[in-house]
Amino acid sequence: MSKWIYTKDGKNYGPMKVAKIAKAIFNSELELNDYILSAETQTWHKIKDIPEIMDIIHKPRRKHLFEDIDDSLLEEETED
Repeated sequence: MSKWIYTKDGKNYGPMKVAKIAKAIFNSELELNDYILSAETQTWHKIKDIPEIMDIIHKPRRKHLFEDIDDSLLEEETED
């Protein structure tokens, strides 16, 4: 599995696996248009152009992205 490096505020982070890059996106630390460096090839790529990462981003999640969502608000009301 490939490893990636990103730079934020002048500091390098990585090398790290694609799952950690995806987590940084979910945590709003990175955006899909940001560039990351391949630790293998030393070339820069836009995150949105890396299939391994996009597969994780688009995979259905089992829990809410936002912890403050009240599940009862998402349930349909039924008439008795």
